[in-house]
Amino acid sequence: MLLYNSGMKRSLVLVLAAALLTPGCADGGCDLSKPSPEPSAIAGKERPIKIQPGRFAGLSGDEINAAVPVPGGHPSYTEQVLVGLRHKTLAMAGAIGETDAGRCDEDVVGRVGFTTRCTVTYEGVEVPWVVEITGTEQAVMPGGLDYTYTSQPLASVHTARSVYEGFAFQLAGMRDKYEGRCDQIPALFTAKPGQDTEYRCQLINAFCENDGYGFEWVDRRVHIDEKGGVTFAGV
Repeated sequence: MLLYNSGMKRSLVLVLAAALLTPGCADGGCDLSKPSPEPSAIAGKERPIKIQPGRFAGLSGDEINAAVPVPGGHPSYTEQVLVGLRHKTLAMAGAIGETDAGRCDEDVVGRVGFTTRCTVTYEGVEVPWVVEITGTEQAVMPGGLDYTYTSQPLASVHTARSVYEGFAFQLAGMRDKYEGRCDQIPALFTAKPGQDTEYRCQLINAFCENDGYGFEWVDRRVHIDEKGGVTFAGV
């Protein structure tokens, strides 16, 4: 019998798509049928780290599986869960790093409704998860059952790389492919899921004025969603 993490995918991207910012008027000195021109005289103070638009954010499933291989043979439910949590922790951090074997407060058992707390470490930082067995599926072997489970992080760990690459990916989805900026973010930091961090990134907003285009820096909060994903929210 196997456990399947109903929230896990082979390839993980931990950013939200950007809300499209377009010039704010339909006439005046702007031709809205064309991309905005290169920005000049940008209003506001720029943050220190320059970010260029990028096409991919996060680790691939192949990279994660190579770093923490799926066990062969007949691993216990606890071993299967801990490998899954190590995969999710690597995806959350956005960079390959050292993870330990992990531990659970109780051995995981195949019973719908069973809940326990499990902890893995990433580069020495503990990341606790709440694991719950949520259902069953028909197994490949006749007469057998496989169990599904969910996992919720109680704390999250991230790298500066995960934030910078995530924001680069967001910039690539904008109408105008302008550079962005971010704070100087520590190489490794922790956060609480569902809350803003203290860090900010910013993008260039183009808008129409009577005599043409104007440009301004617009902040985006670096936010951690309930699953430990890095997102960017308006201020």
